[in-house]
Amino acid sequence: MGTSTGIPLGRYLLGEKLASGGMGEVFVAVERGEGGSEKPLAMKLLLRHLSDEPQVVKMFLDEARLCARMSHPNIVQILDLGREEGRYFLAMELVRGVSLVHLVRVLAEQRRTLSAPMMLHVARRLLDALHYAHTLKGADGKRLGLIHRDVTPHNILVSMTGEVKLTDFGIAKVQAAVGQTRPGVVRGKIDYLAPEQLRFERLDSRVDLFTAGLTLVFMATGRSPFARNSTQETLKAVQNEPLPLLEVLRPDLPRPLLEAITRATEKDPSRRFPSARAFREALPPPSAEERAEVLGALVREVCPAVVATFERASRTSKAVDTPVPASLSEPEGGITEPVQLAGTITAPTVAKLDSPRPSAPYVPRPVEARRDGTLALDAPPPRSRRRQVWLAAAALALLVLIGLVVAVWMRGAGARRQEEKAAPAQGRGAEALR
Repeated sequence: MGTSTGIPLGRYLLGEKLASGGMGEVFVAVERGEGGSEKPLAMKLLLRHLSDEPQVVKMFLDEARLCARMSHPNIVQILDLGREEGRYFLAMELVRGVSLVHLVRVLAEQRRTLSAPMMLHVARRLLDALHYAHTLKGADGKRLGLIHRDVTPHNILVSMTGEVKLTDFGIAKVQAAVGQTRPGVVRGKIDYLAPEQLRFERLDSRVDLFTAGLTLVFMATGRSPFARNSTQETLKAVQNEPLPLLEVLRPDLPRPLLEAITRATEKDPSRRFPSARAFREALPPPSAEERAEVLGALVREVCPAVVATFERASRTSKAVDTPVPASLSEPEGGITEPVQLAGTITAPTVAKLDSPRPSAPYVPRPVEARRDGTLALDAPPPRSRRRQVWLAAAALALLVLIGLVVAVWMRGAGARRQEEKAAPAQGRGAEALR
């Protein structure tokens, strides 16, 4: 494997690809300045064939304009916007790390999950970002009423130093301007939609609190709580099914955290927290274990390929001709395409969306706390064998019951046939007597 001269894009030079999705791709890049100075950053490029799609381009530019107004340590900063060689681009702050969904999935593969202190560290930073976005004011001094509408583990970045950054405001909207995208259309990842989105109601900041609560459940269990085997089942679960019992699955979680998650994920928005600030204040007080350096060390430990990617990027501004691991190429941070719903939740037609992973009936309990910010998980008990035995016994009992019913029916049928044969004989006997 050798090196290439990089891919020039105006005054930028693209390096390794970090992620790609259905609408865009993200690269490590540098901005080349006067005197040979170079500034590292991340470059999001709209796919070339989408540059002639007005709606897609508008969404892309809307994200840039919204984020350009923001300046917060827990929100990825937009540095530049433009078009070069027919491709729209966003130059963004470079976060040397991974998405939260990637981190949690890697831990799940190792039968580990985030500890309560690490969950709370991420939660506080996320809610700080949401409070800032929700209370952002325009030039007239009035609140814009901004809502993100896609607060999911895919759009939360965690760095190798323990930073937490919310990104991808590509489907964010200003509340005063719009309630939904257009009638019958819902934007967002299907298993992280709020019930009011499926009812096509006017949205407010509480929709972000709902998805933030689901993100905490994902951190606790390693699974999206409402993901099912089909789109229809997932939509019904979002609207009607309760959360998994976290007090059983994660008995180590403090009671205030469990109560905060429960309130944030109420189906009825009026029963949720009124604001991200209120959600944050309901969390338990910080502990000594809740430290950014612990989270950063965890990222470096479990995501070595990512560490290597950024180390190469820091050594040279030239692109390295080495394939990026498949885990980095998952579409984890792109703009989510709309989900078209016909009527209510019946017969939905999906344009393009993240396919939800099948839910499992069991999530192992944590049994051993670690100093690295994770919990070791026990192996699943032989519950599946017990279930198979129970199903076999139930099937056998059902067969026995069916056999008894058939036997009784056949016995009755035989008796009726005997009676029918006896009746004519009795009639002939009576005629002979006469």
